[in-house]
Amino acid sequence: MECEVFVPLKYSYSELQDESIRQCFLYCSLYTEDYQIEKNNLAECWMCEGLLSRVDNLKDARNKGHGLIDSWMIEEVAGDVSRVKLHDVIRDVAIAYRLHKRGQGFHRGSRIGTKGIT
Repeated sequence: MECEVFVPLKYSYSELQDESIRQCFLYCSLYTEDYQIEKNNLAECWMCEGLLSRVDNLKDARNKGHGLIDSWMIEEVAGDVSRVKLHDVIRDVAIAYRLHKRGQGFHRGSRIGTKGIT
């Protein structure tokens, strides 16, 4: 089951346009499970971290951030279009990938098995 879910998610991640967009996606995994992320705040964080290229002001950061958020596998919070959250499985994949890229192996609390990311 893990492979059936994991392989398409890894493919979707690798198909994101460039490394800065991938970093924005991985940034979302820093929030706790089921945390309702405010879209404007997330875009502002990305801008402050230097993850949004060619953004000169807060309005541009929010517009670009909302465009990225709306194109990903991120759930809108029911009844609140200004907030999103990562599905638990997608968050687990992002955490596992982030840790794997750092050479730290796989997150023990993750539901992703050790066959993981290559």
